[in-house]
Amino acid sequence: IAMMLGFFSFVLMGLISVSLLLVEGGSVCSALGGSGECVNTKYSTCENGLFAPDVCEGPSNIECCITNWGNCNADEQTGTCMPVSYCTNGTSVPTICPGPSEVQCCMALHPSPNNWTMTDVKNVASAWLQAKVPYSWSQTTKQYVTHGPGLYRSDCSGFVSAAWGFSPPGFIVPTVPFYNISEAQLRPGDALVEDTFGHIALFWGWNGTNPIVIEEC
Repeated sequence: IAMMLGFFSFVLMGLISVSLLLVEGGSVCSALGGSGECVNTKYSTCENGLFAPDVCEGPSNIECCITNWGNCNADEQTGTCMPVSYCTNGTSVPTICPGPSEVQCCMALHPSPNNWTMTDVKNVASAWLQAKVPYSWSQTTKQYVTHGPGLYRSDCSGFVSAAWGFSPPGFIVPTVPFYNISEAQLRPGDALVEDTFGHIALFWGWNGTNPIVIEEC
């Protein structure tokens, strides 16, 4: 009898383990060009990743949470492939990573050098003006002053990134915190941000009461 009880106890524990696996997930899975883990969507969120249904065994609430698309390289820098919505402290570069279009190469932003001055800002902006750099989302433009490694996007934020000495390919407007200042506080080289369309330009001075700006558009 003791042996029989031990057998049924073993079988019961096995069934409990299987049941817990179905409820909690936990197995490795692959989908959407990346890898992740099967999780129970009732109890877990797919932080920093994307859910892929119909991949994991078990009930429909067990889905594959893809969080690993590997590293990526852009403009001689290394980044991490992740959904654009999670690249909150960097800038997303498309068409480099595997998976759906929303998975892009998240490149960390680096602040301007400590010795970067408004004179440097003006020099870079003036160099872009003289070079007549055309507008483009592609990363094809040198900074023209420091000639550091990598190329910038020649869109509005790529231009300001280059002028401010940020790392290429440049930040995008939604990822950078800005704060309001008065007109009296504006200095040549400051940024003017248009919130509605996410446009950014460099303030250059005044023409009477009208601001003079330099922008890529």
